[in-house]
Amino acid sequence: MAQTDNREEGLQSRWSRLASLIQLHHLDCLLAVGQRYATWLAGYHRYFGGLSACLLHPDGSVSLLVSPEEVQLAETRSSAKQVLAFGEPGFGLQLDSMSPLVESIRLLPEVRVAARVGTAGIDQRILAWDEGPEFLCFEHELDVASRVKDDDEVAKIRHAYDLCWRGQSAVSEAAERGASEIEMFTAAQATAQVGHGTPIDFVADLLVGERTADVCCPVAVAGSRRPAGGDWVVADIALGADGYWGDTCRTHLTPSTPRHVIDATAELERIRDVLADRLRPGAVAAELHEEMRQALLGSFPGATFPHHGGHGIGLTGFEYPHVIPGDESILERGMILALEPGVYFRGQWGARVEQLFQVTDGGGIELNQVTLS
Repeated sequence: MAQTDNREEGLQSRWSRLASLIQLHHLDCLLAVGQRYATWLAGYHRYFGGLSACLLHPDGSVSLLVSPEEVQLAETRSSAKQVLAFGEPGFGLQLDSMSPLVESIRLLPEVRVAARVGTAGIDQRILAWDEGPEFLCFEHELDVASRVKDDDEVAKIRHAYDLCWRGQSAVSEAAERGASEIEMFTAAQATAQVGHGTPIDFVADLLVGERTADVCCPVAVAGSRRPAGGDWVVADIALGADGYWGDTCRTHLTPSTPRHVIDATAELERIRDVLADRLRPGAVAAELHEEMRQALLGSFPGATFPHHGGHGIGLTGFEYPHVIPGDESILERGMILALEPGVYFRGQWGARVEQLFQVTDGGGIELNQVTLS
């Protein structure tokens, strides 16, 4: 019951924030197209989910539009007040699922003026209507509103985060057996997926020894290389479960790993923790990146730091704010960010670490230490 109450409170928080947007602009509803909005506004997620849409009404209630096959599932798994079907029953019988969805929206009698966000391609179809609702675009507003996570979202992100760490443990065990990169990759995915109990979305960088200098995909992907001697393993594991994502990176060491890699990993963890203390409301993402860059290049002369210093996470594995030079986003209380300092010497070696933190007034709190109401 506590978990259900937590979800309902979180959904109500999001609904009330967006209902005020509806009232301010005198809208009949807000239309959000795409599975991530169904997850965010109605608590509905389905693996390999089809096209869906939410209508958020001024009273804070939600109507969820799904294919006929999904209606029963959506009624039991979502918090929508109403679940409506669009299109005809069947699988793969009509490649264009957008047209029946758009037609269903056009014929809804209560919708006259609405905000439109979501799936690309719907704009042209709506603009082509001879008659029907007038649509305004508030995609940016929804994106900004979704950056702050409610407790039910934090719980789901933390679940995905825990699955990532289970995957990391599987990598460690497989590395000890001398498994190849792709075998370690597969072991991490299998462990996380079985732990979740249903299929997950999964991406990972899995590199051994001097290949760690290549940083990540697409430059280098998991292959046949096996750890030998003092080889270390950089495993960056991100996955989505029930519509929310977690992300981790660990440099796996052995007692015979070269001392400079062991020391570098400890220094990366120190820099990460220093930056975590900066995760407070009002901090600027670009400034965090510059501070991380200066710390890394100061500690590792001659090294490169060719990637972001972190990013938001939630409905996708890579969200605003981005800890990069060009992102002037200002952090807000309740955001969840990954911090991932890394250092690389081309053709020689690399190392990276990553954890998730919640932005608080007292600095970033590692996600597993966050207290949920």
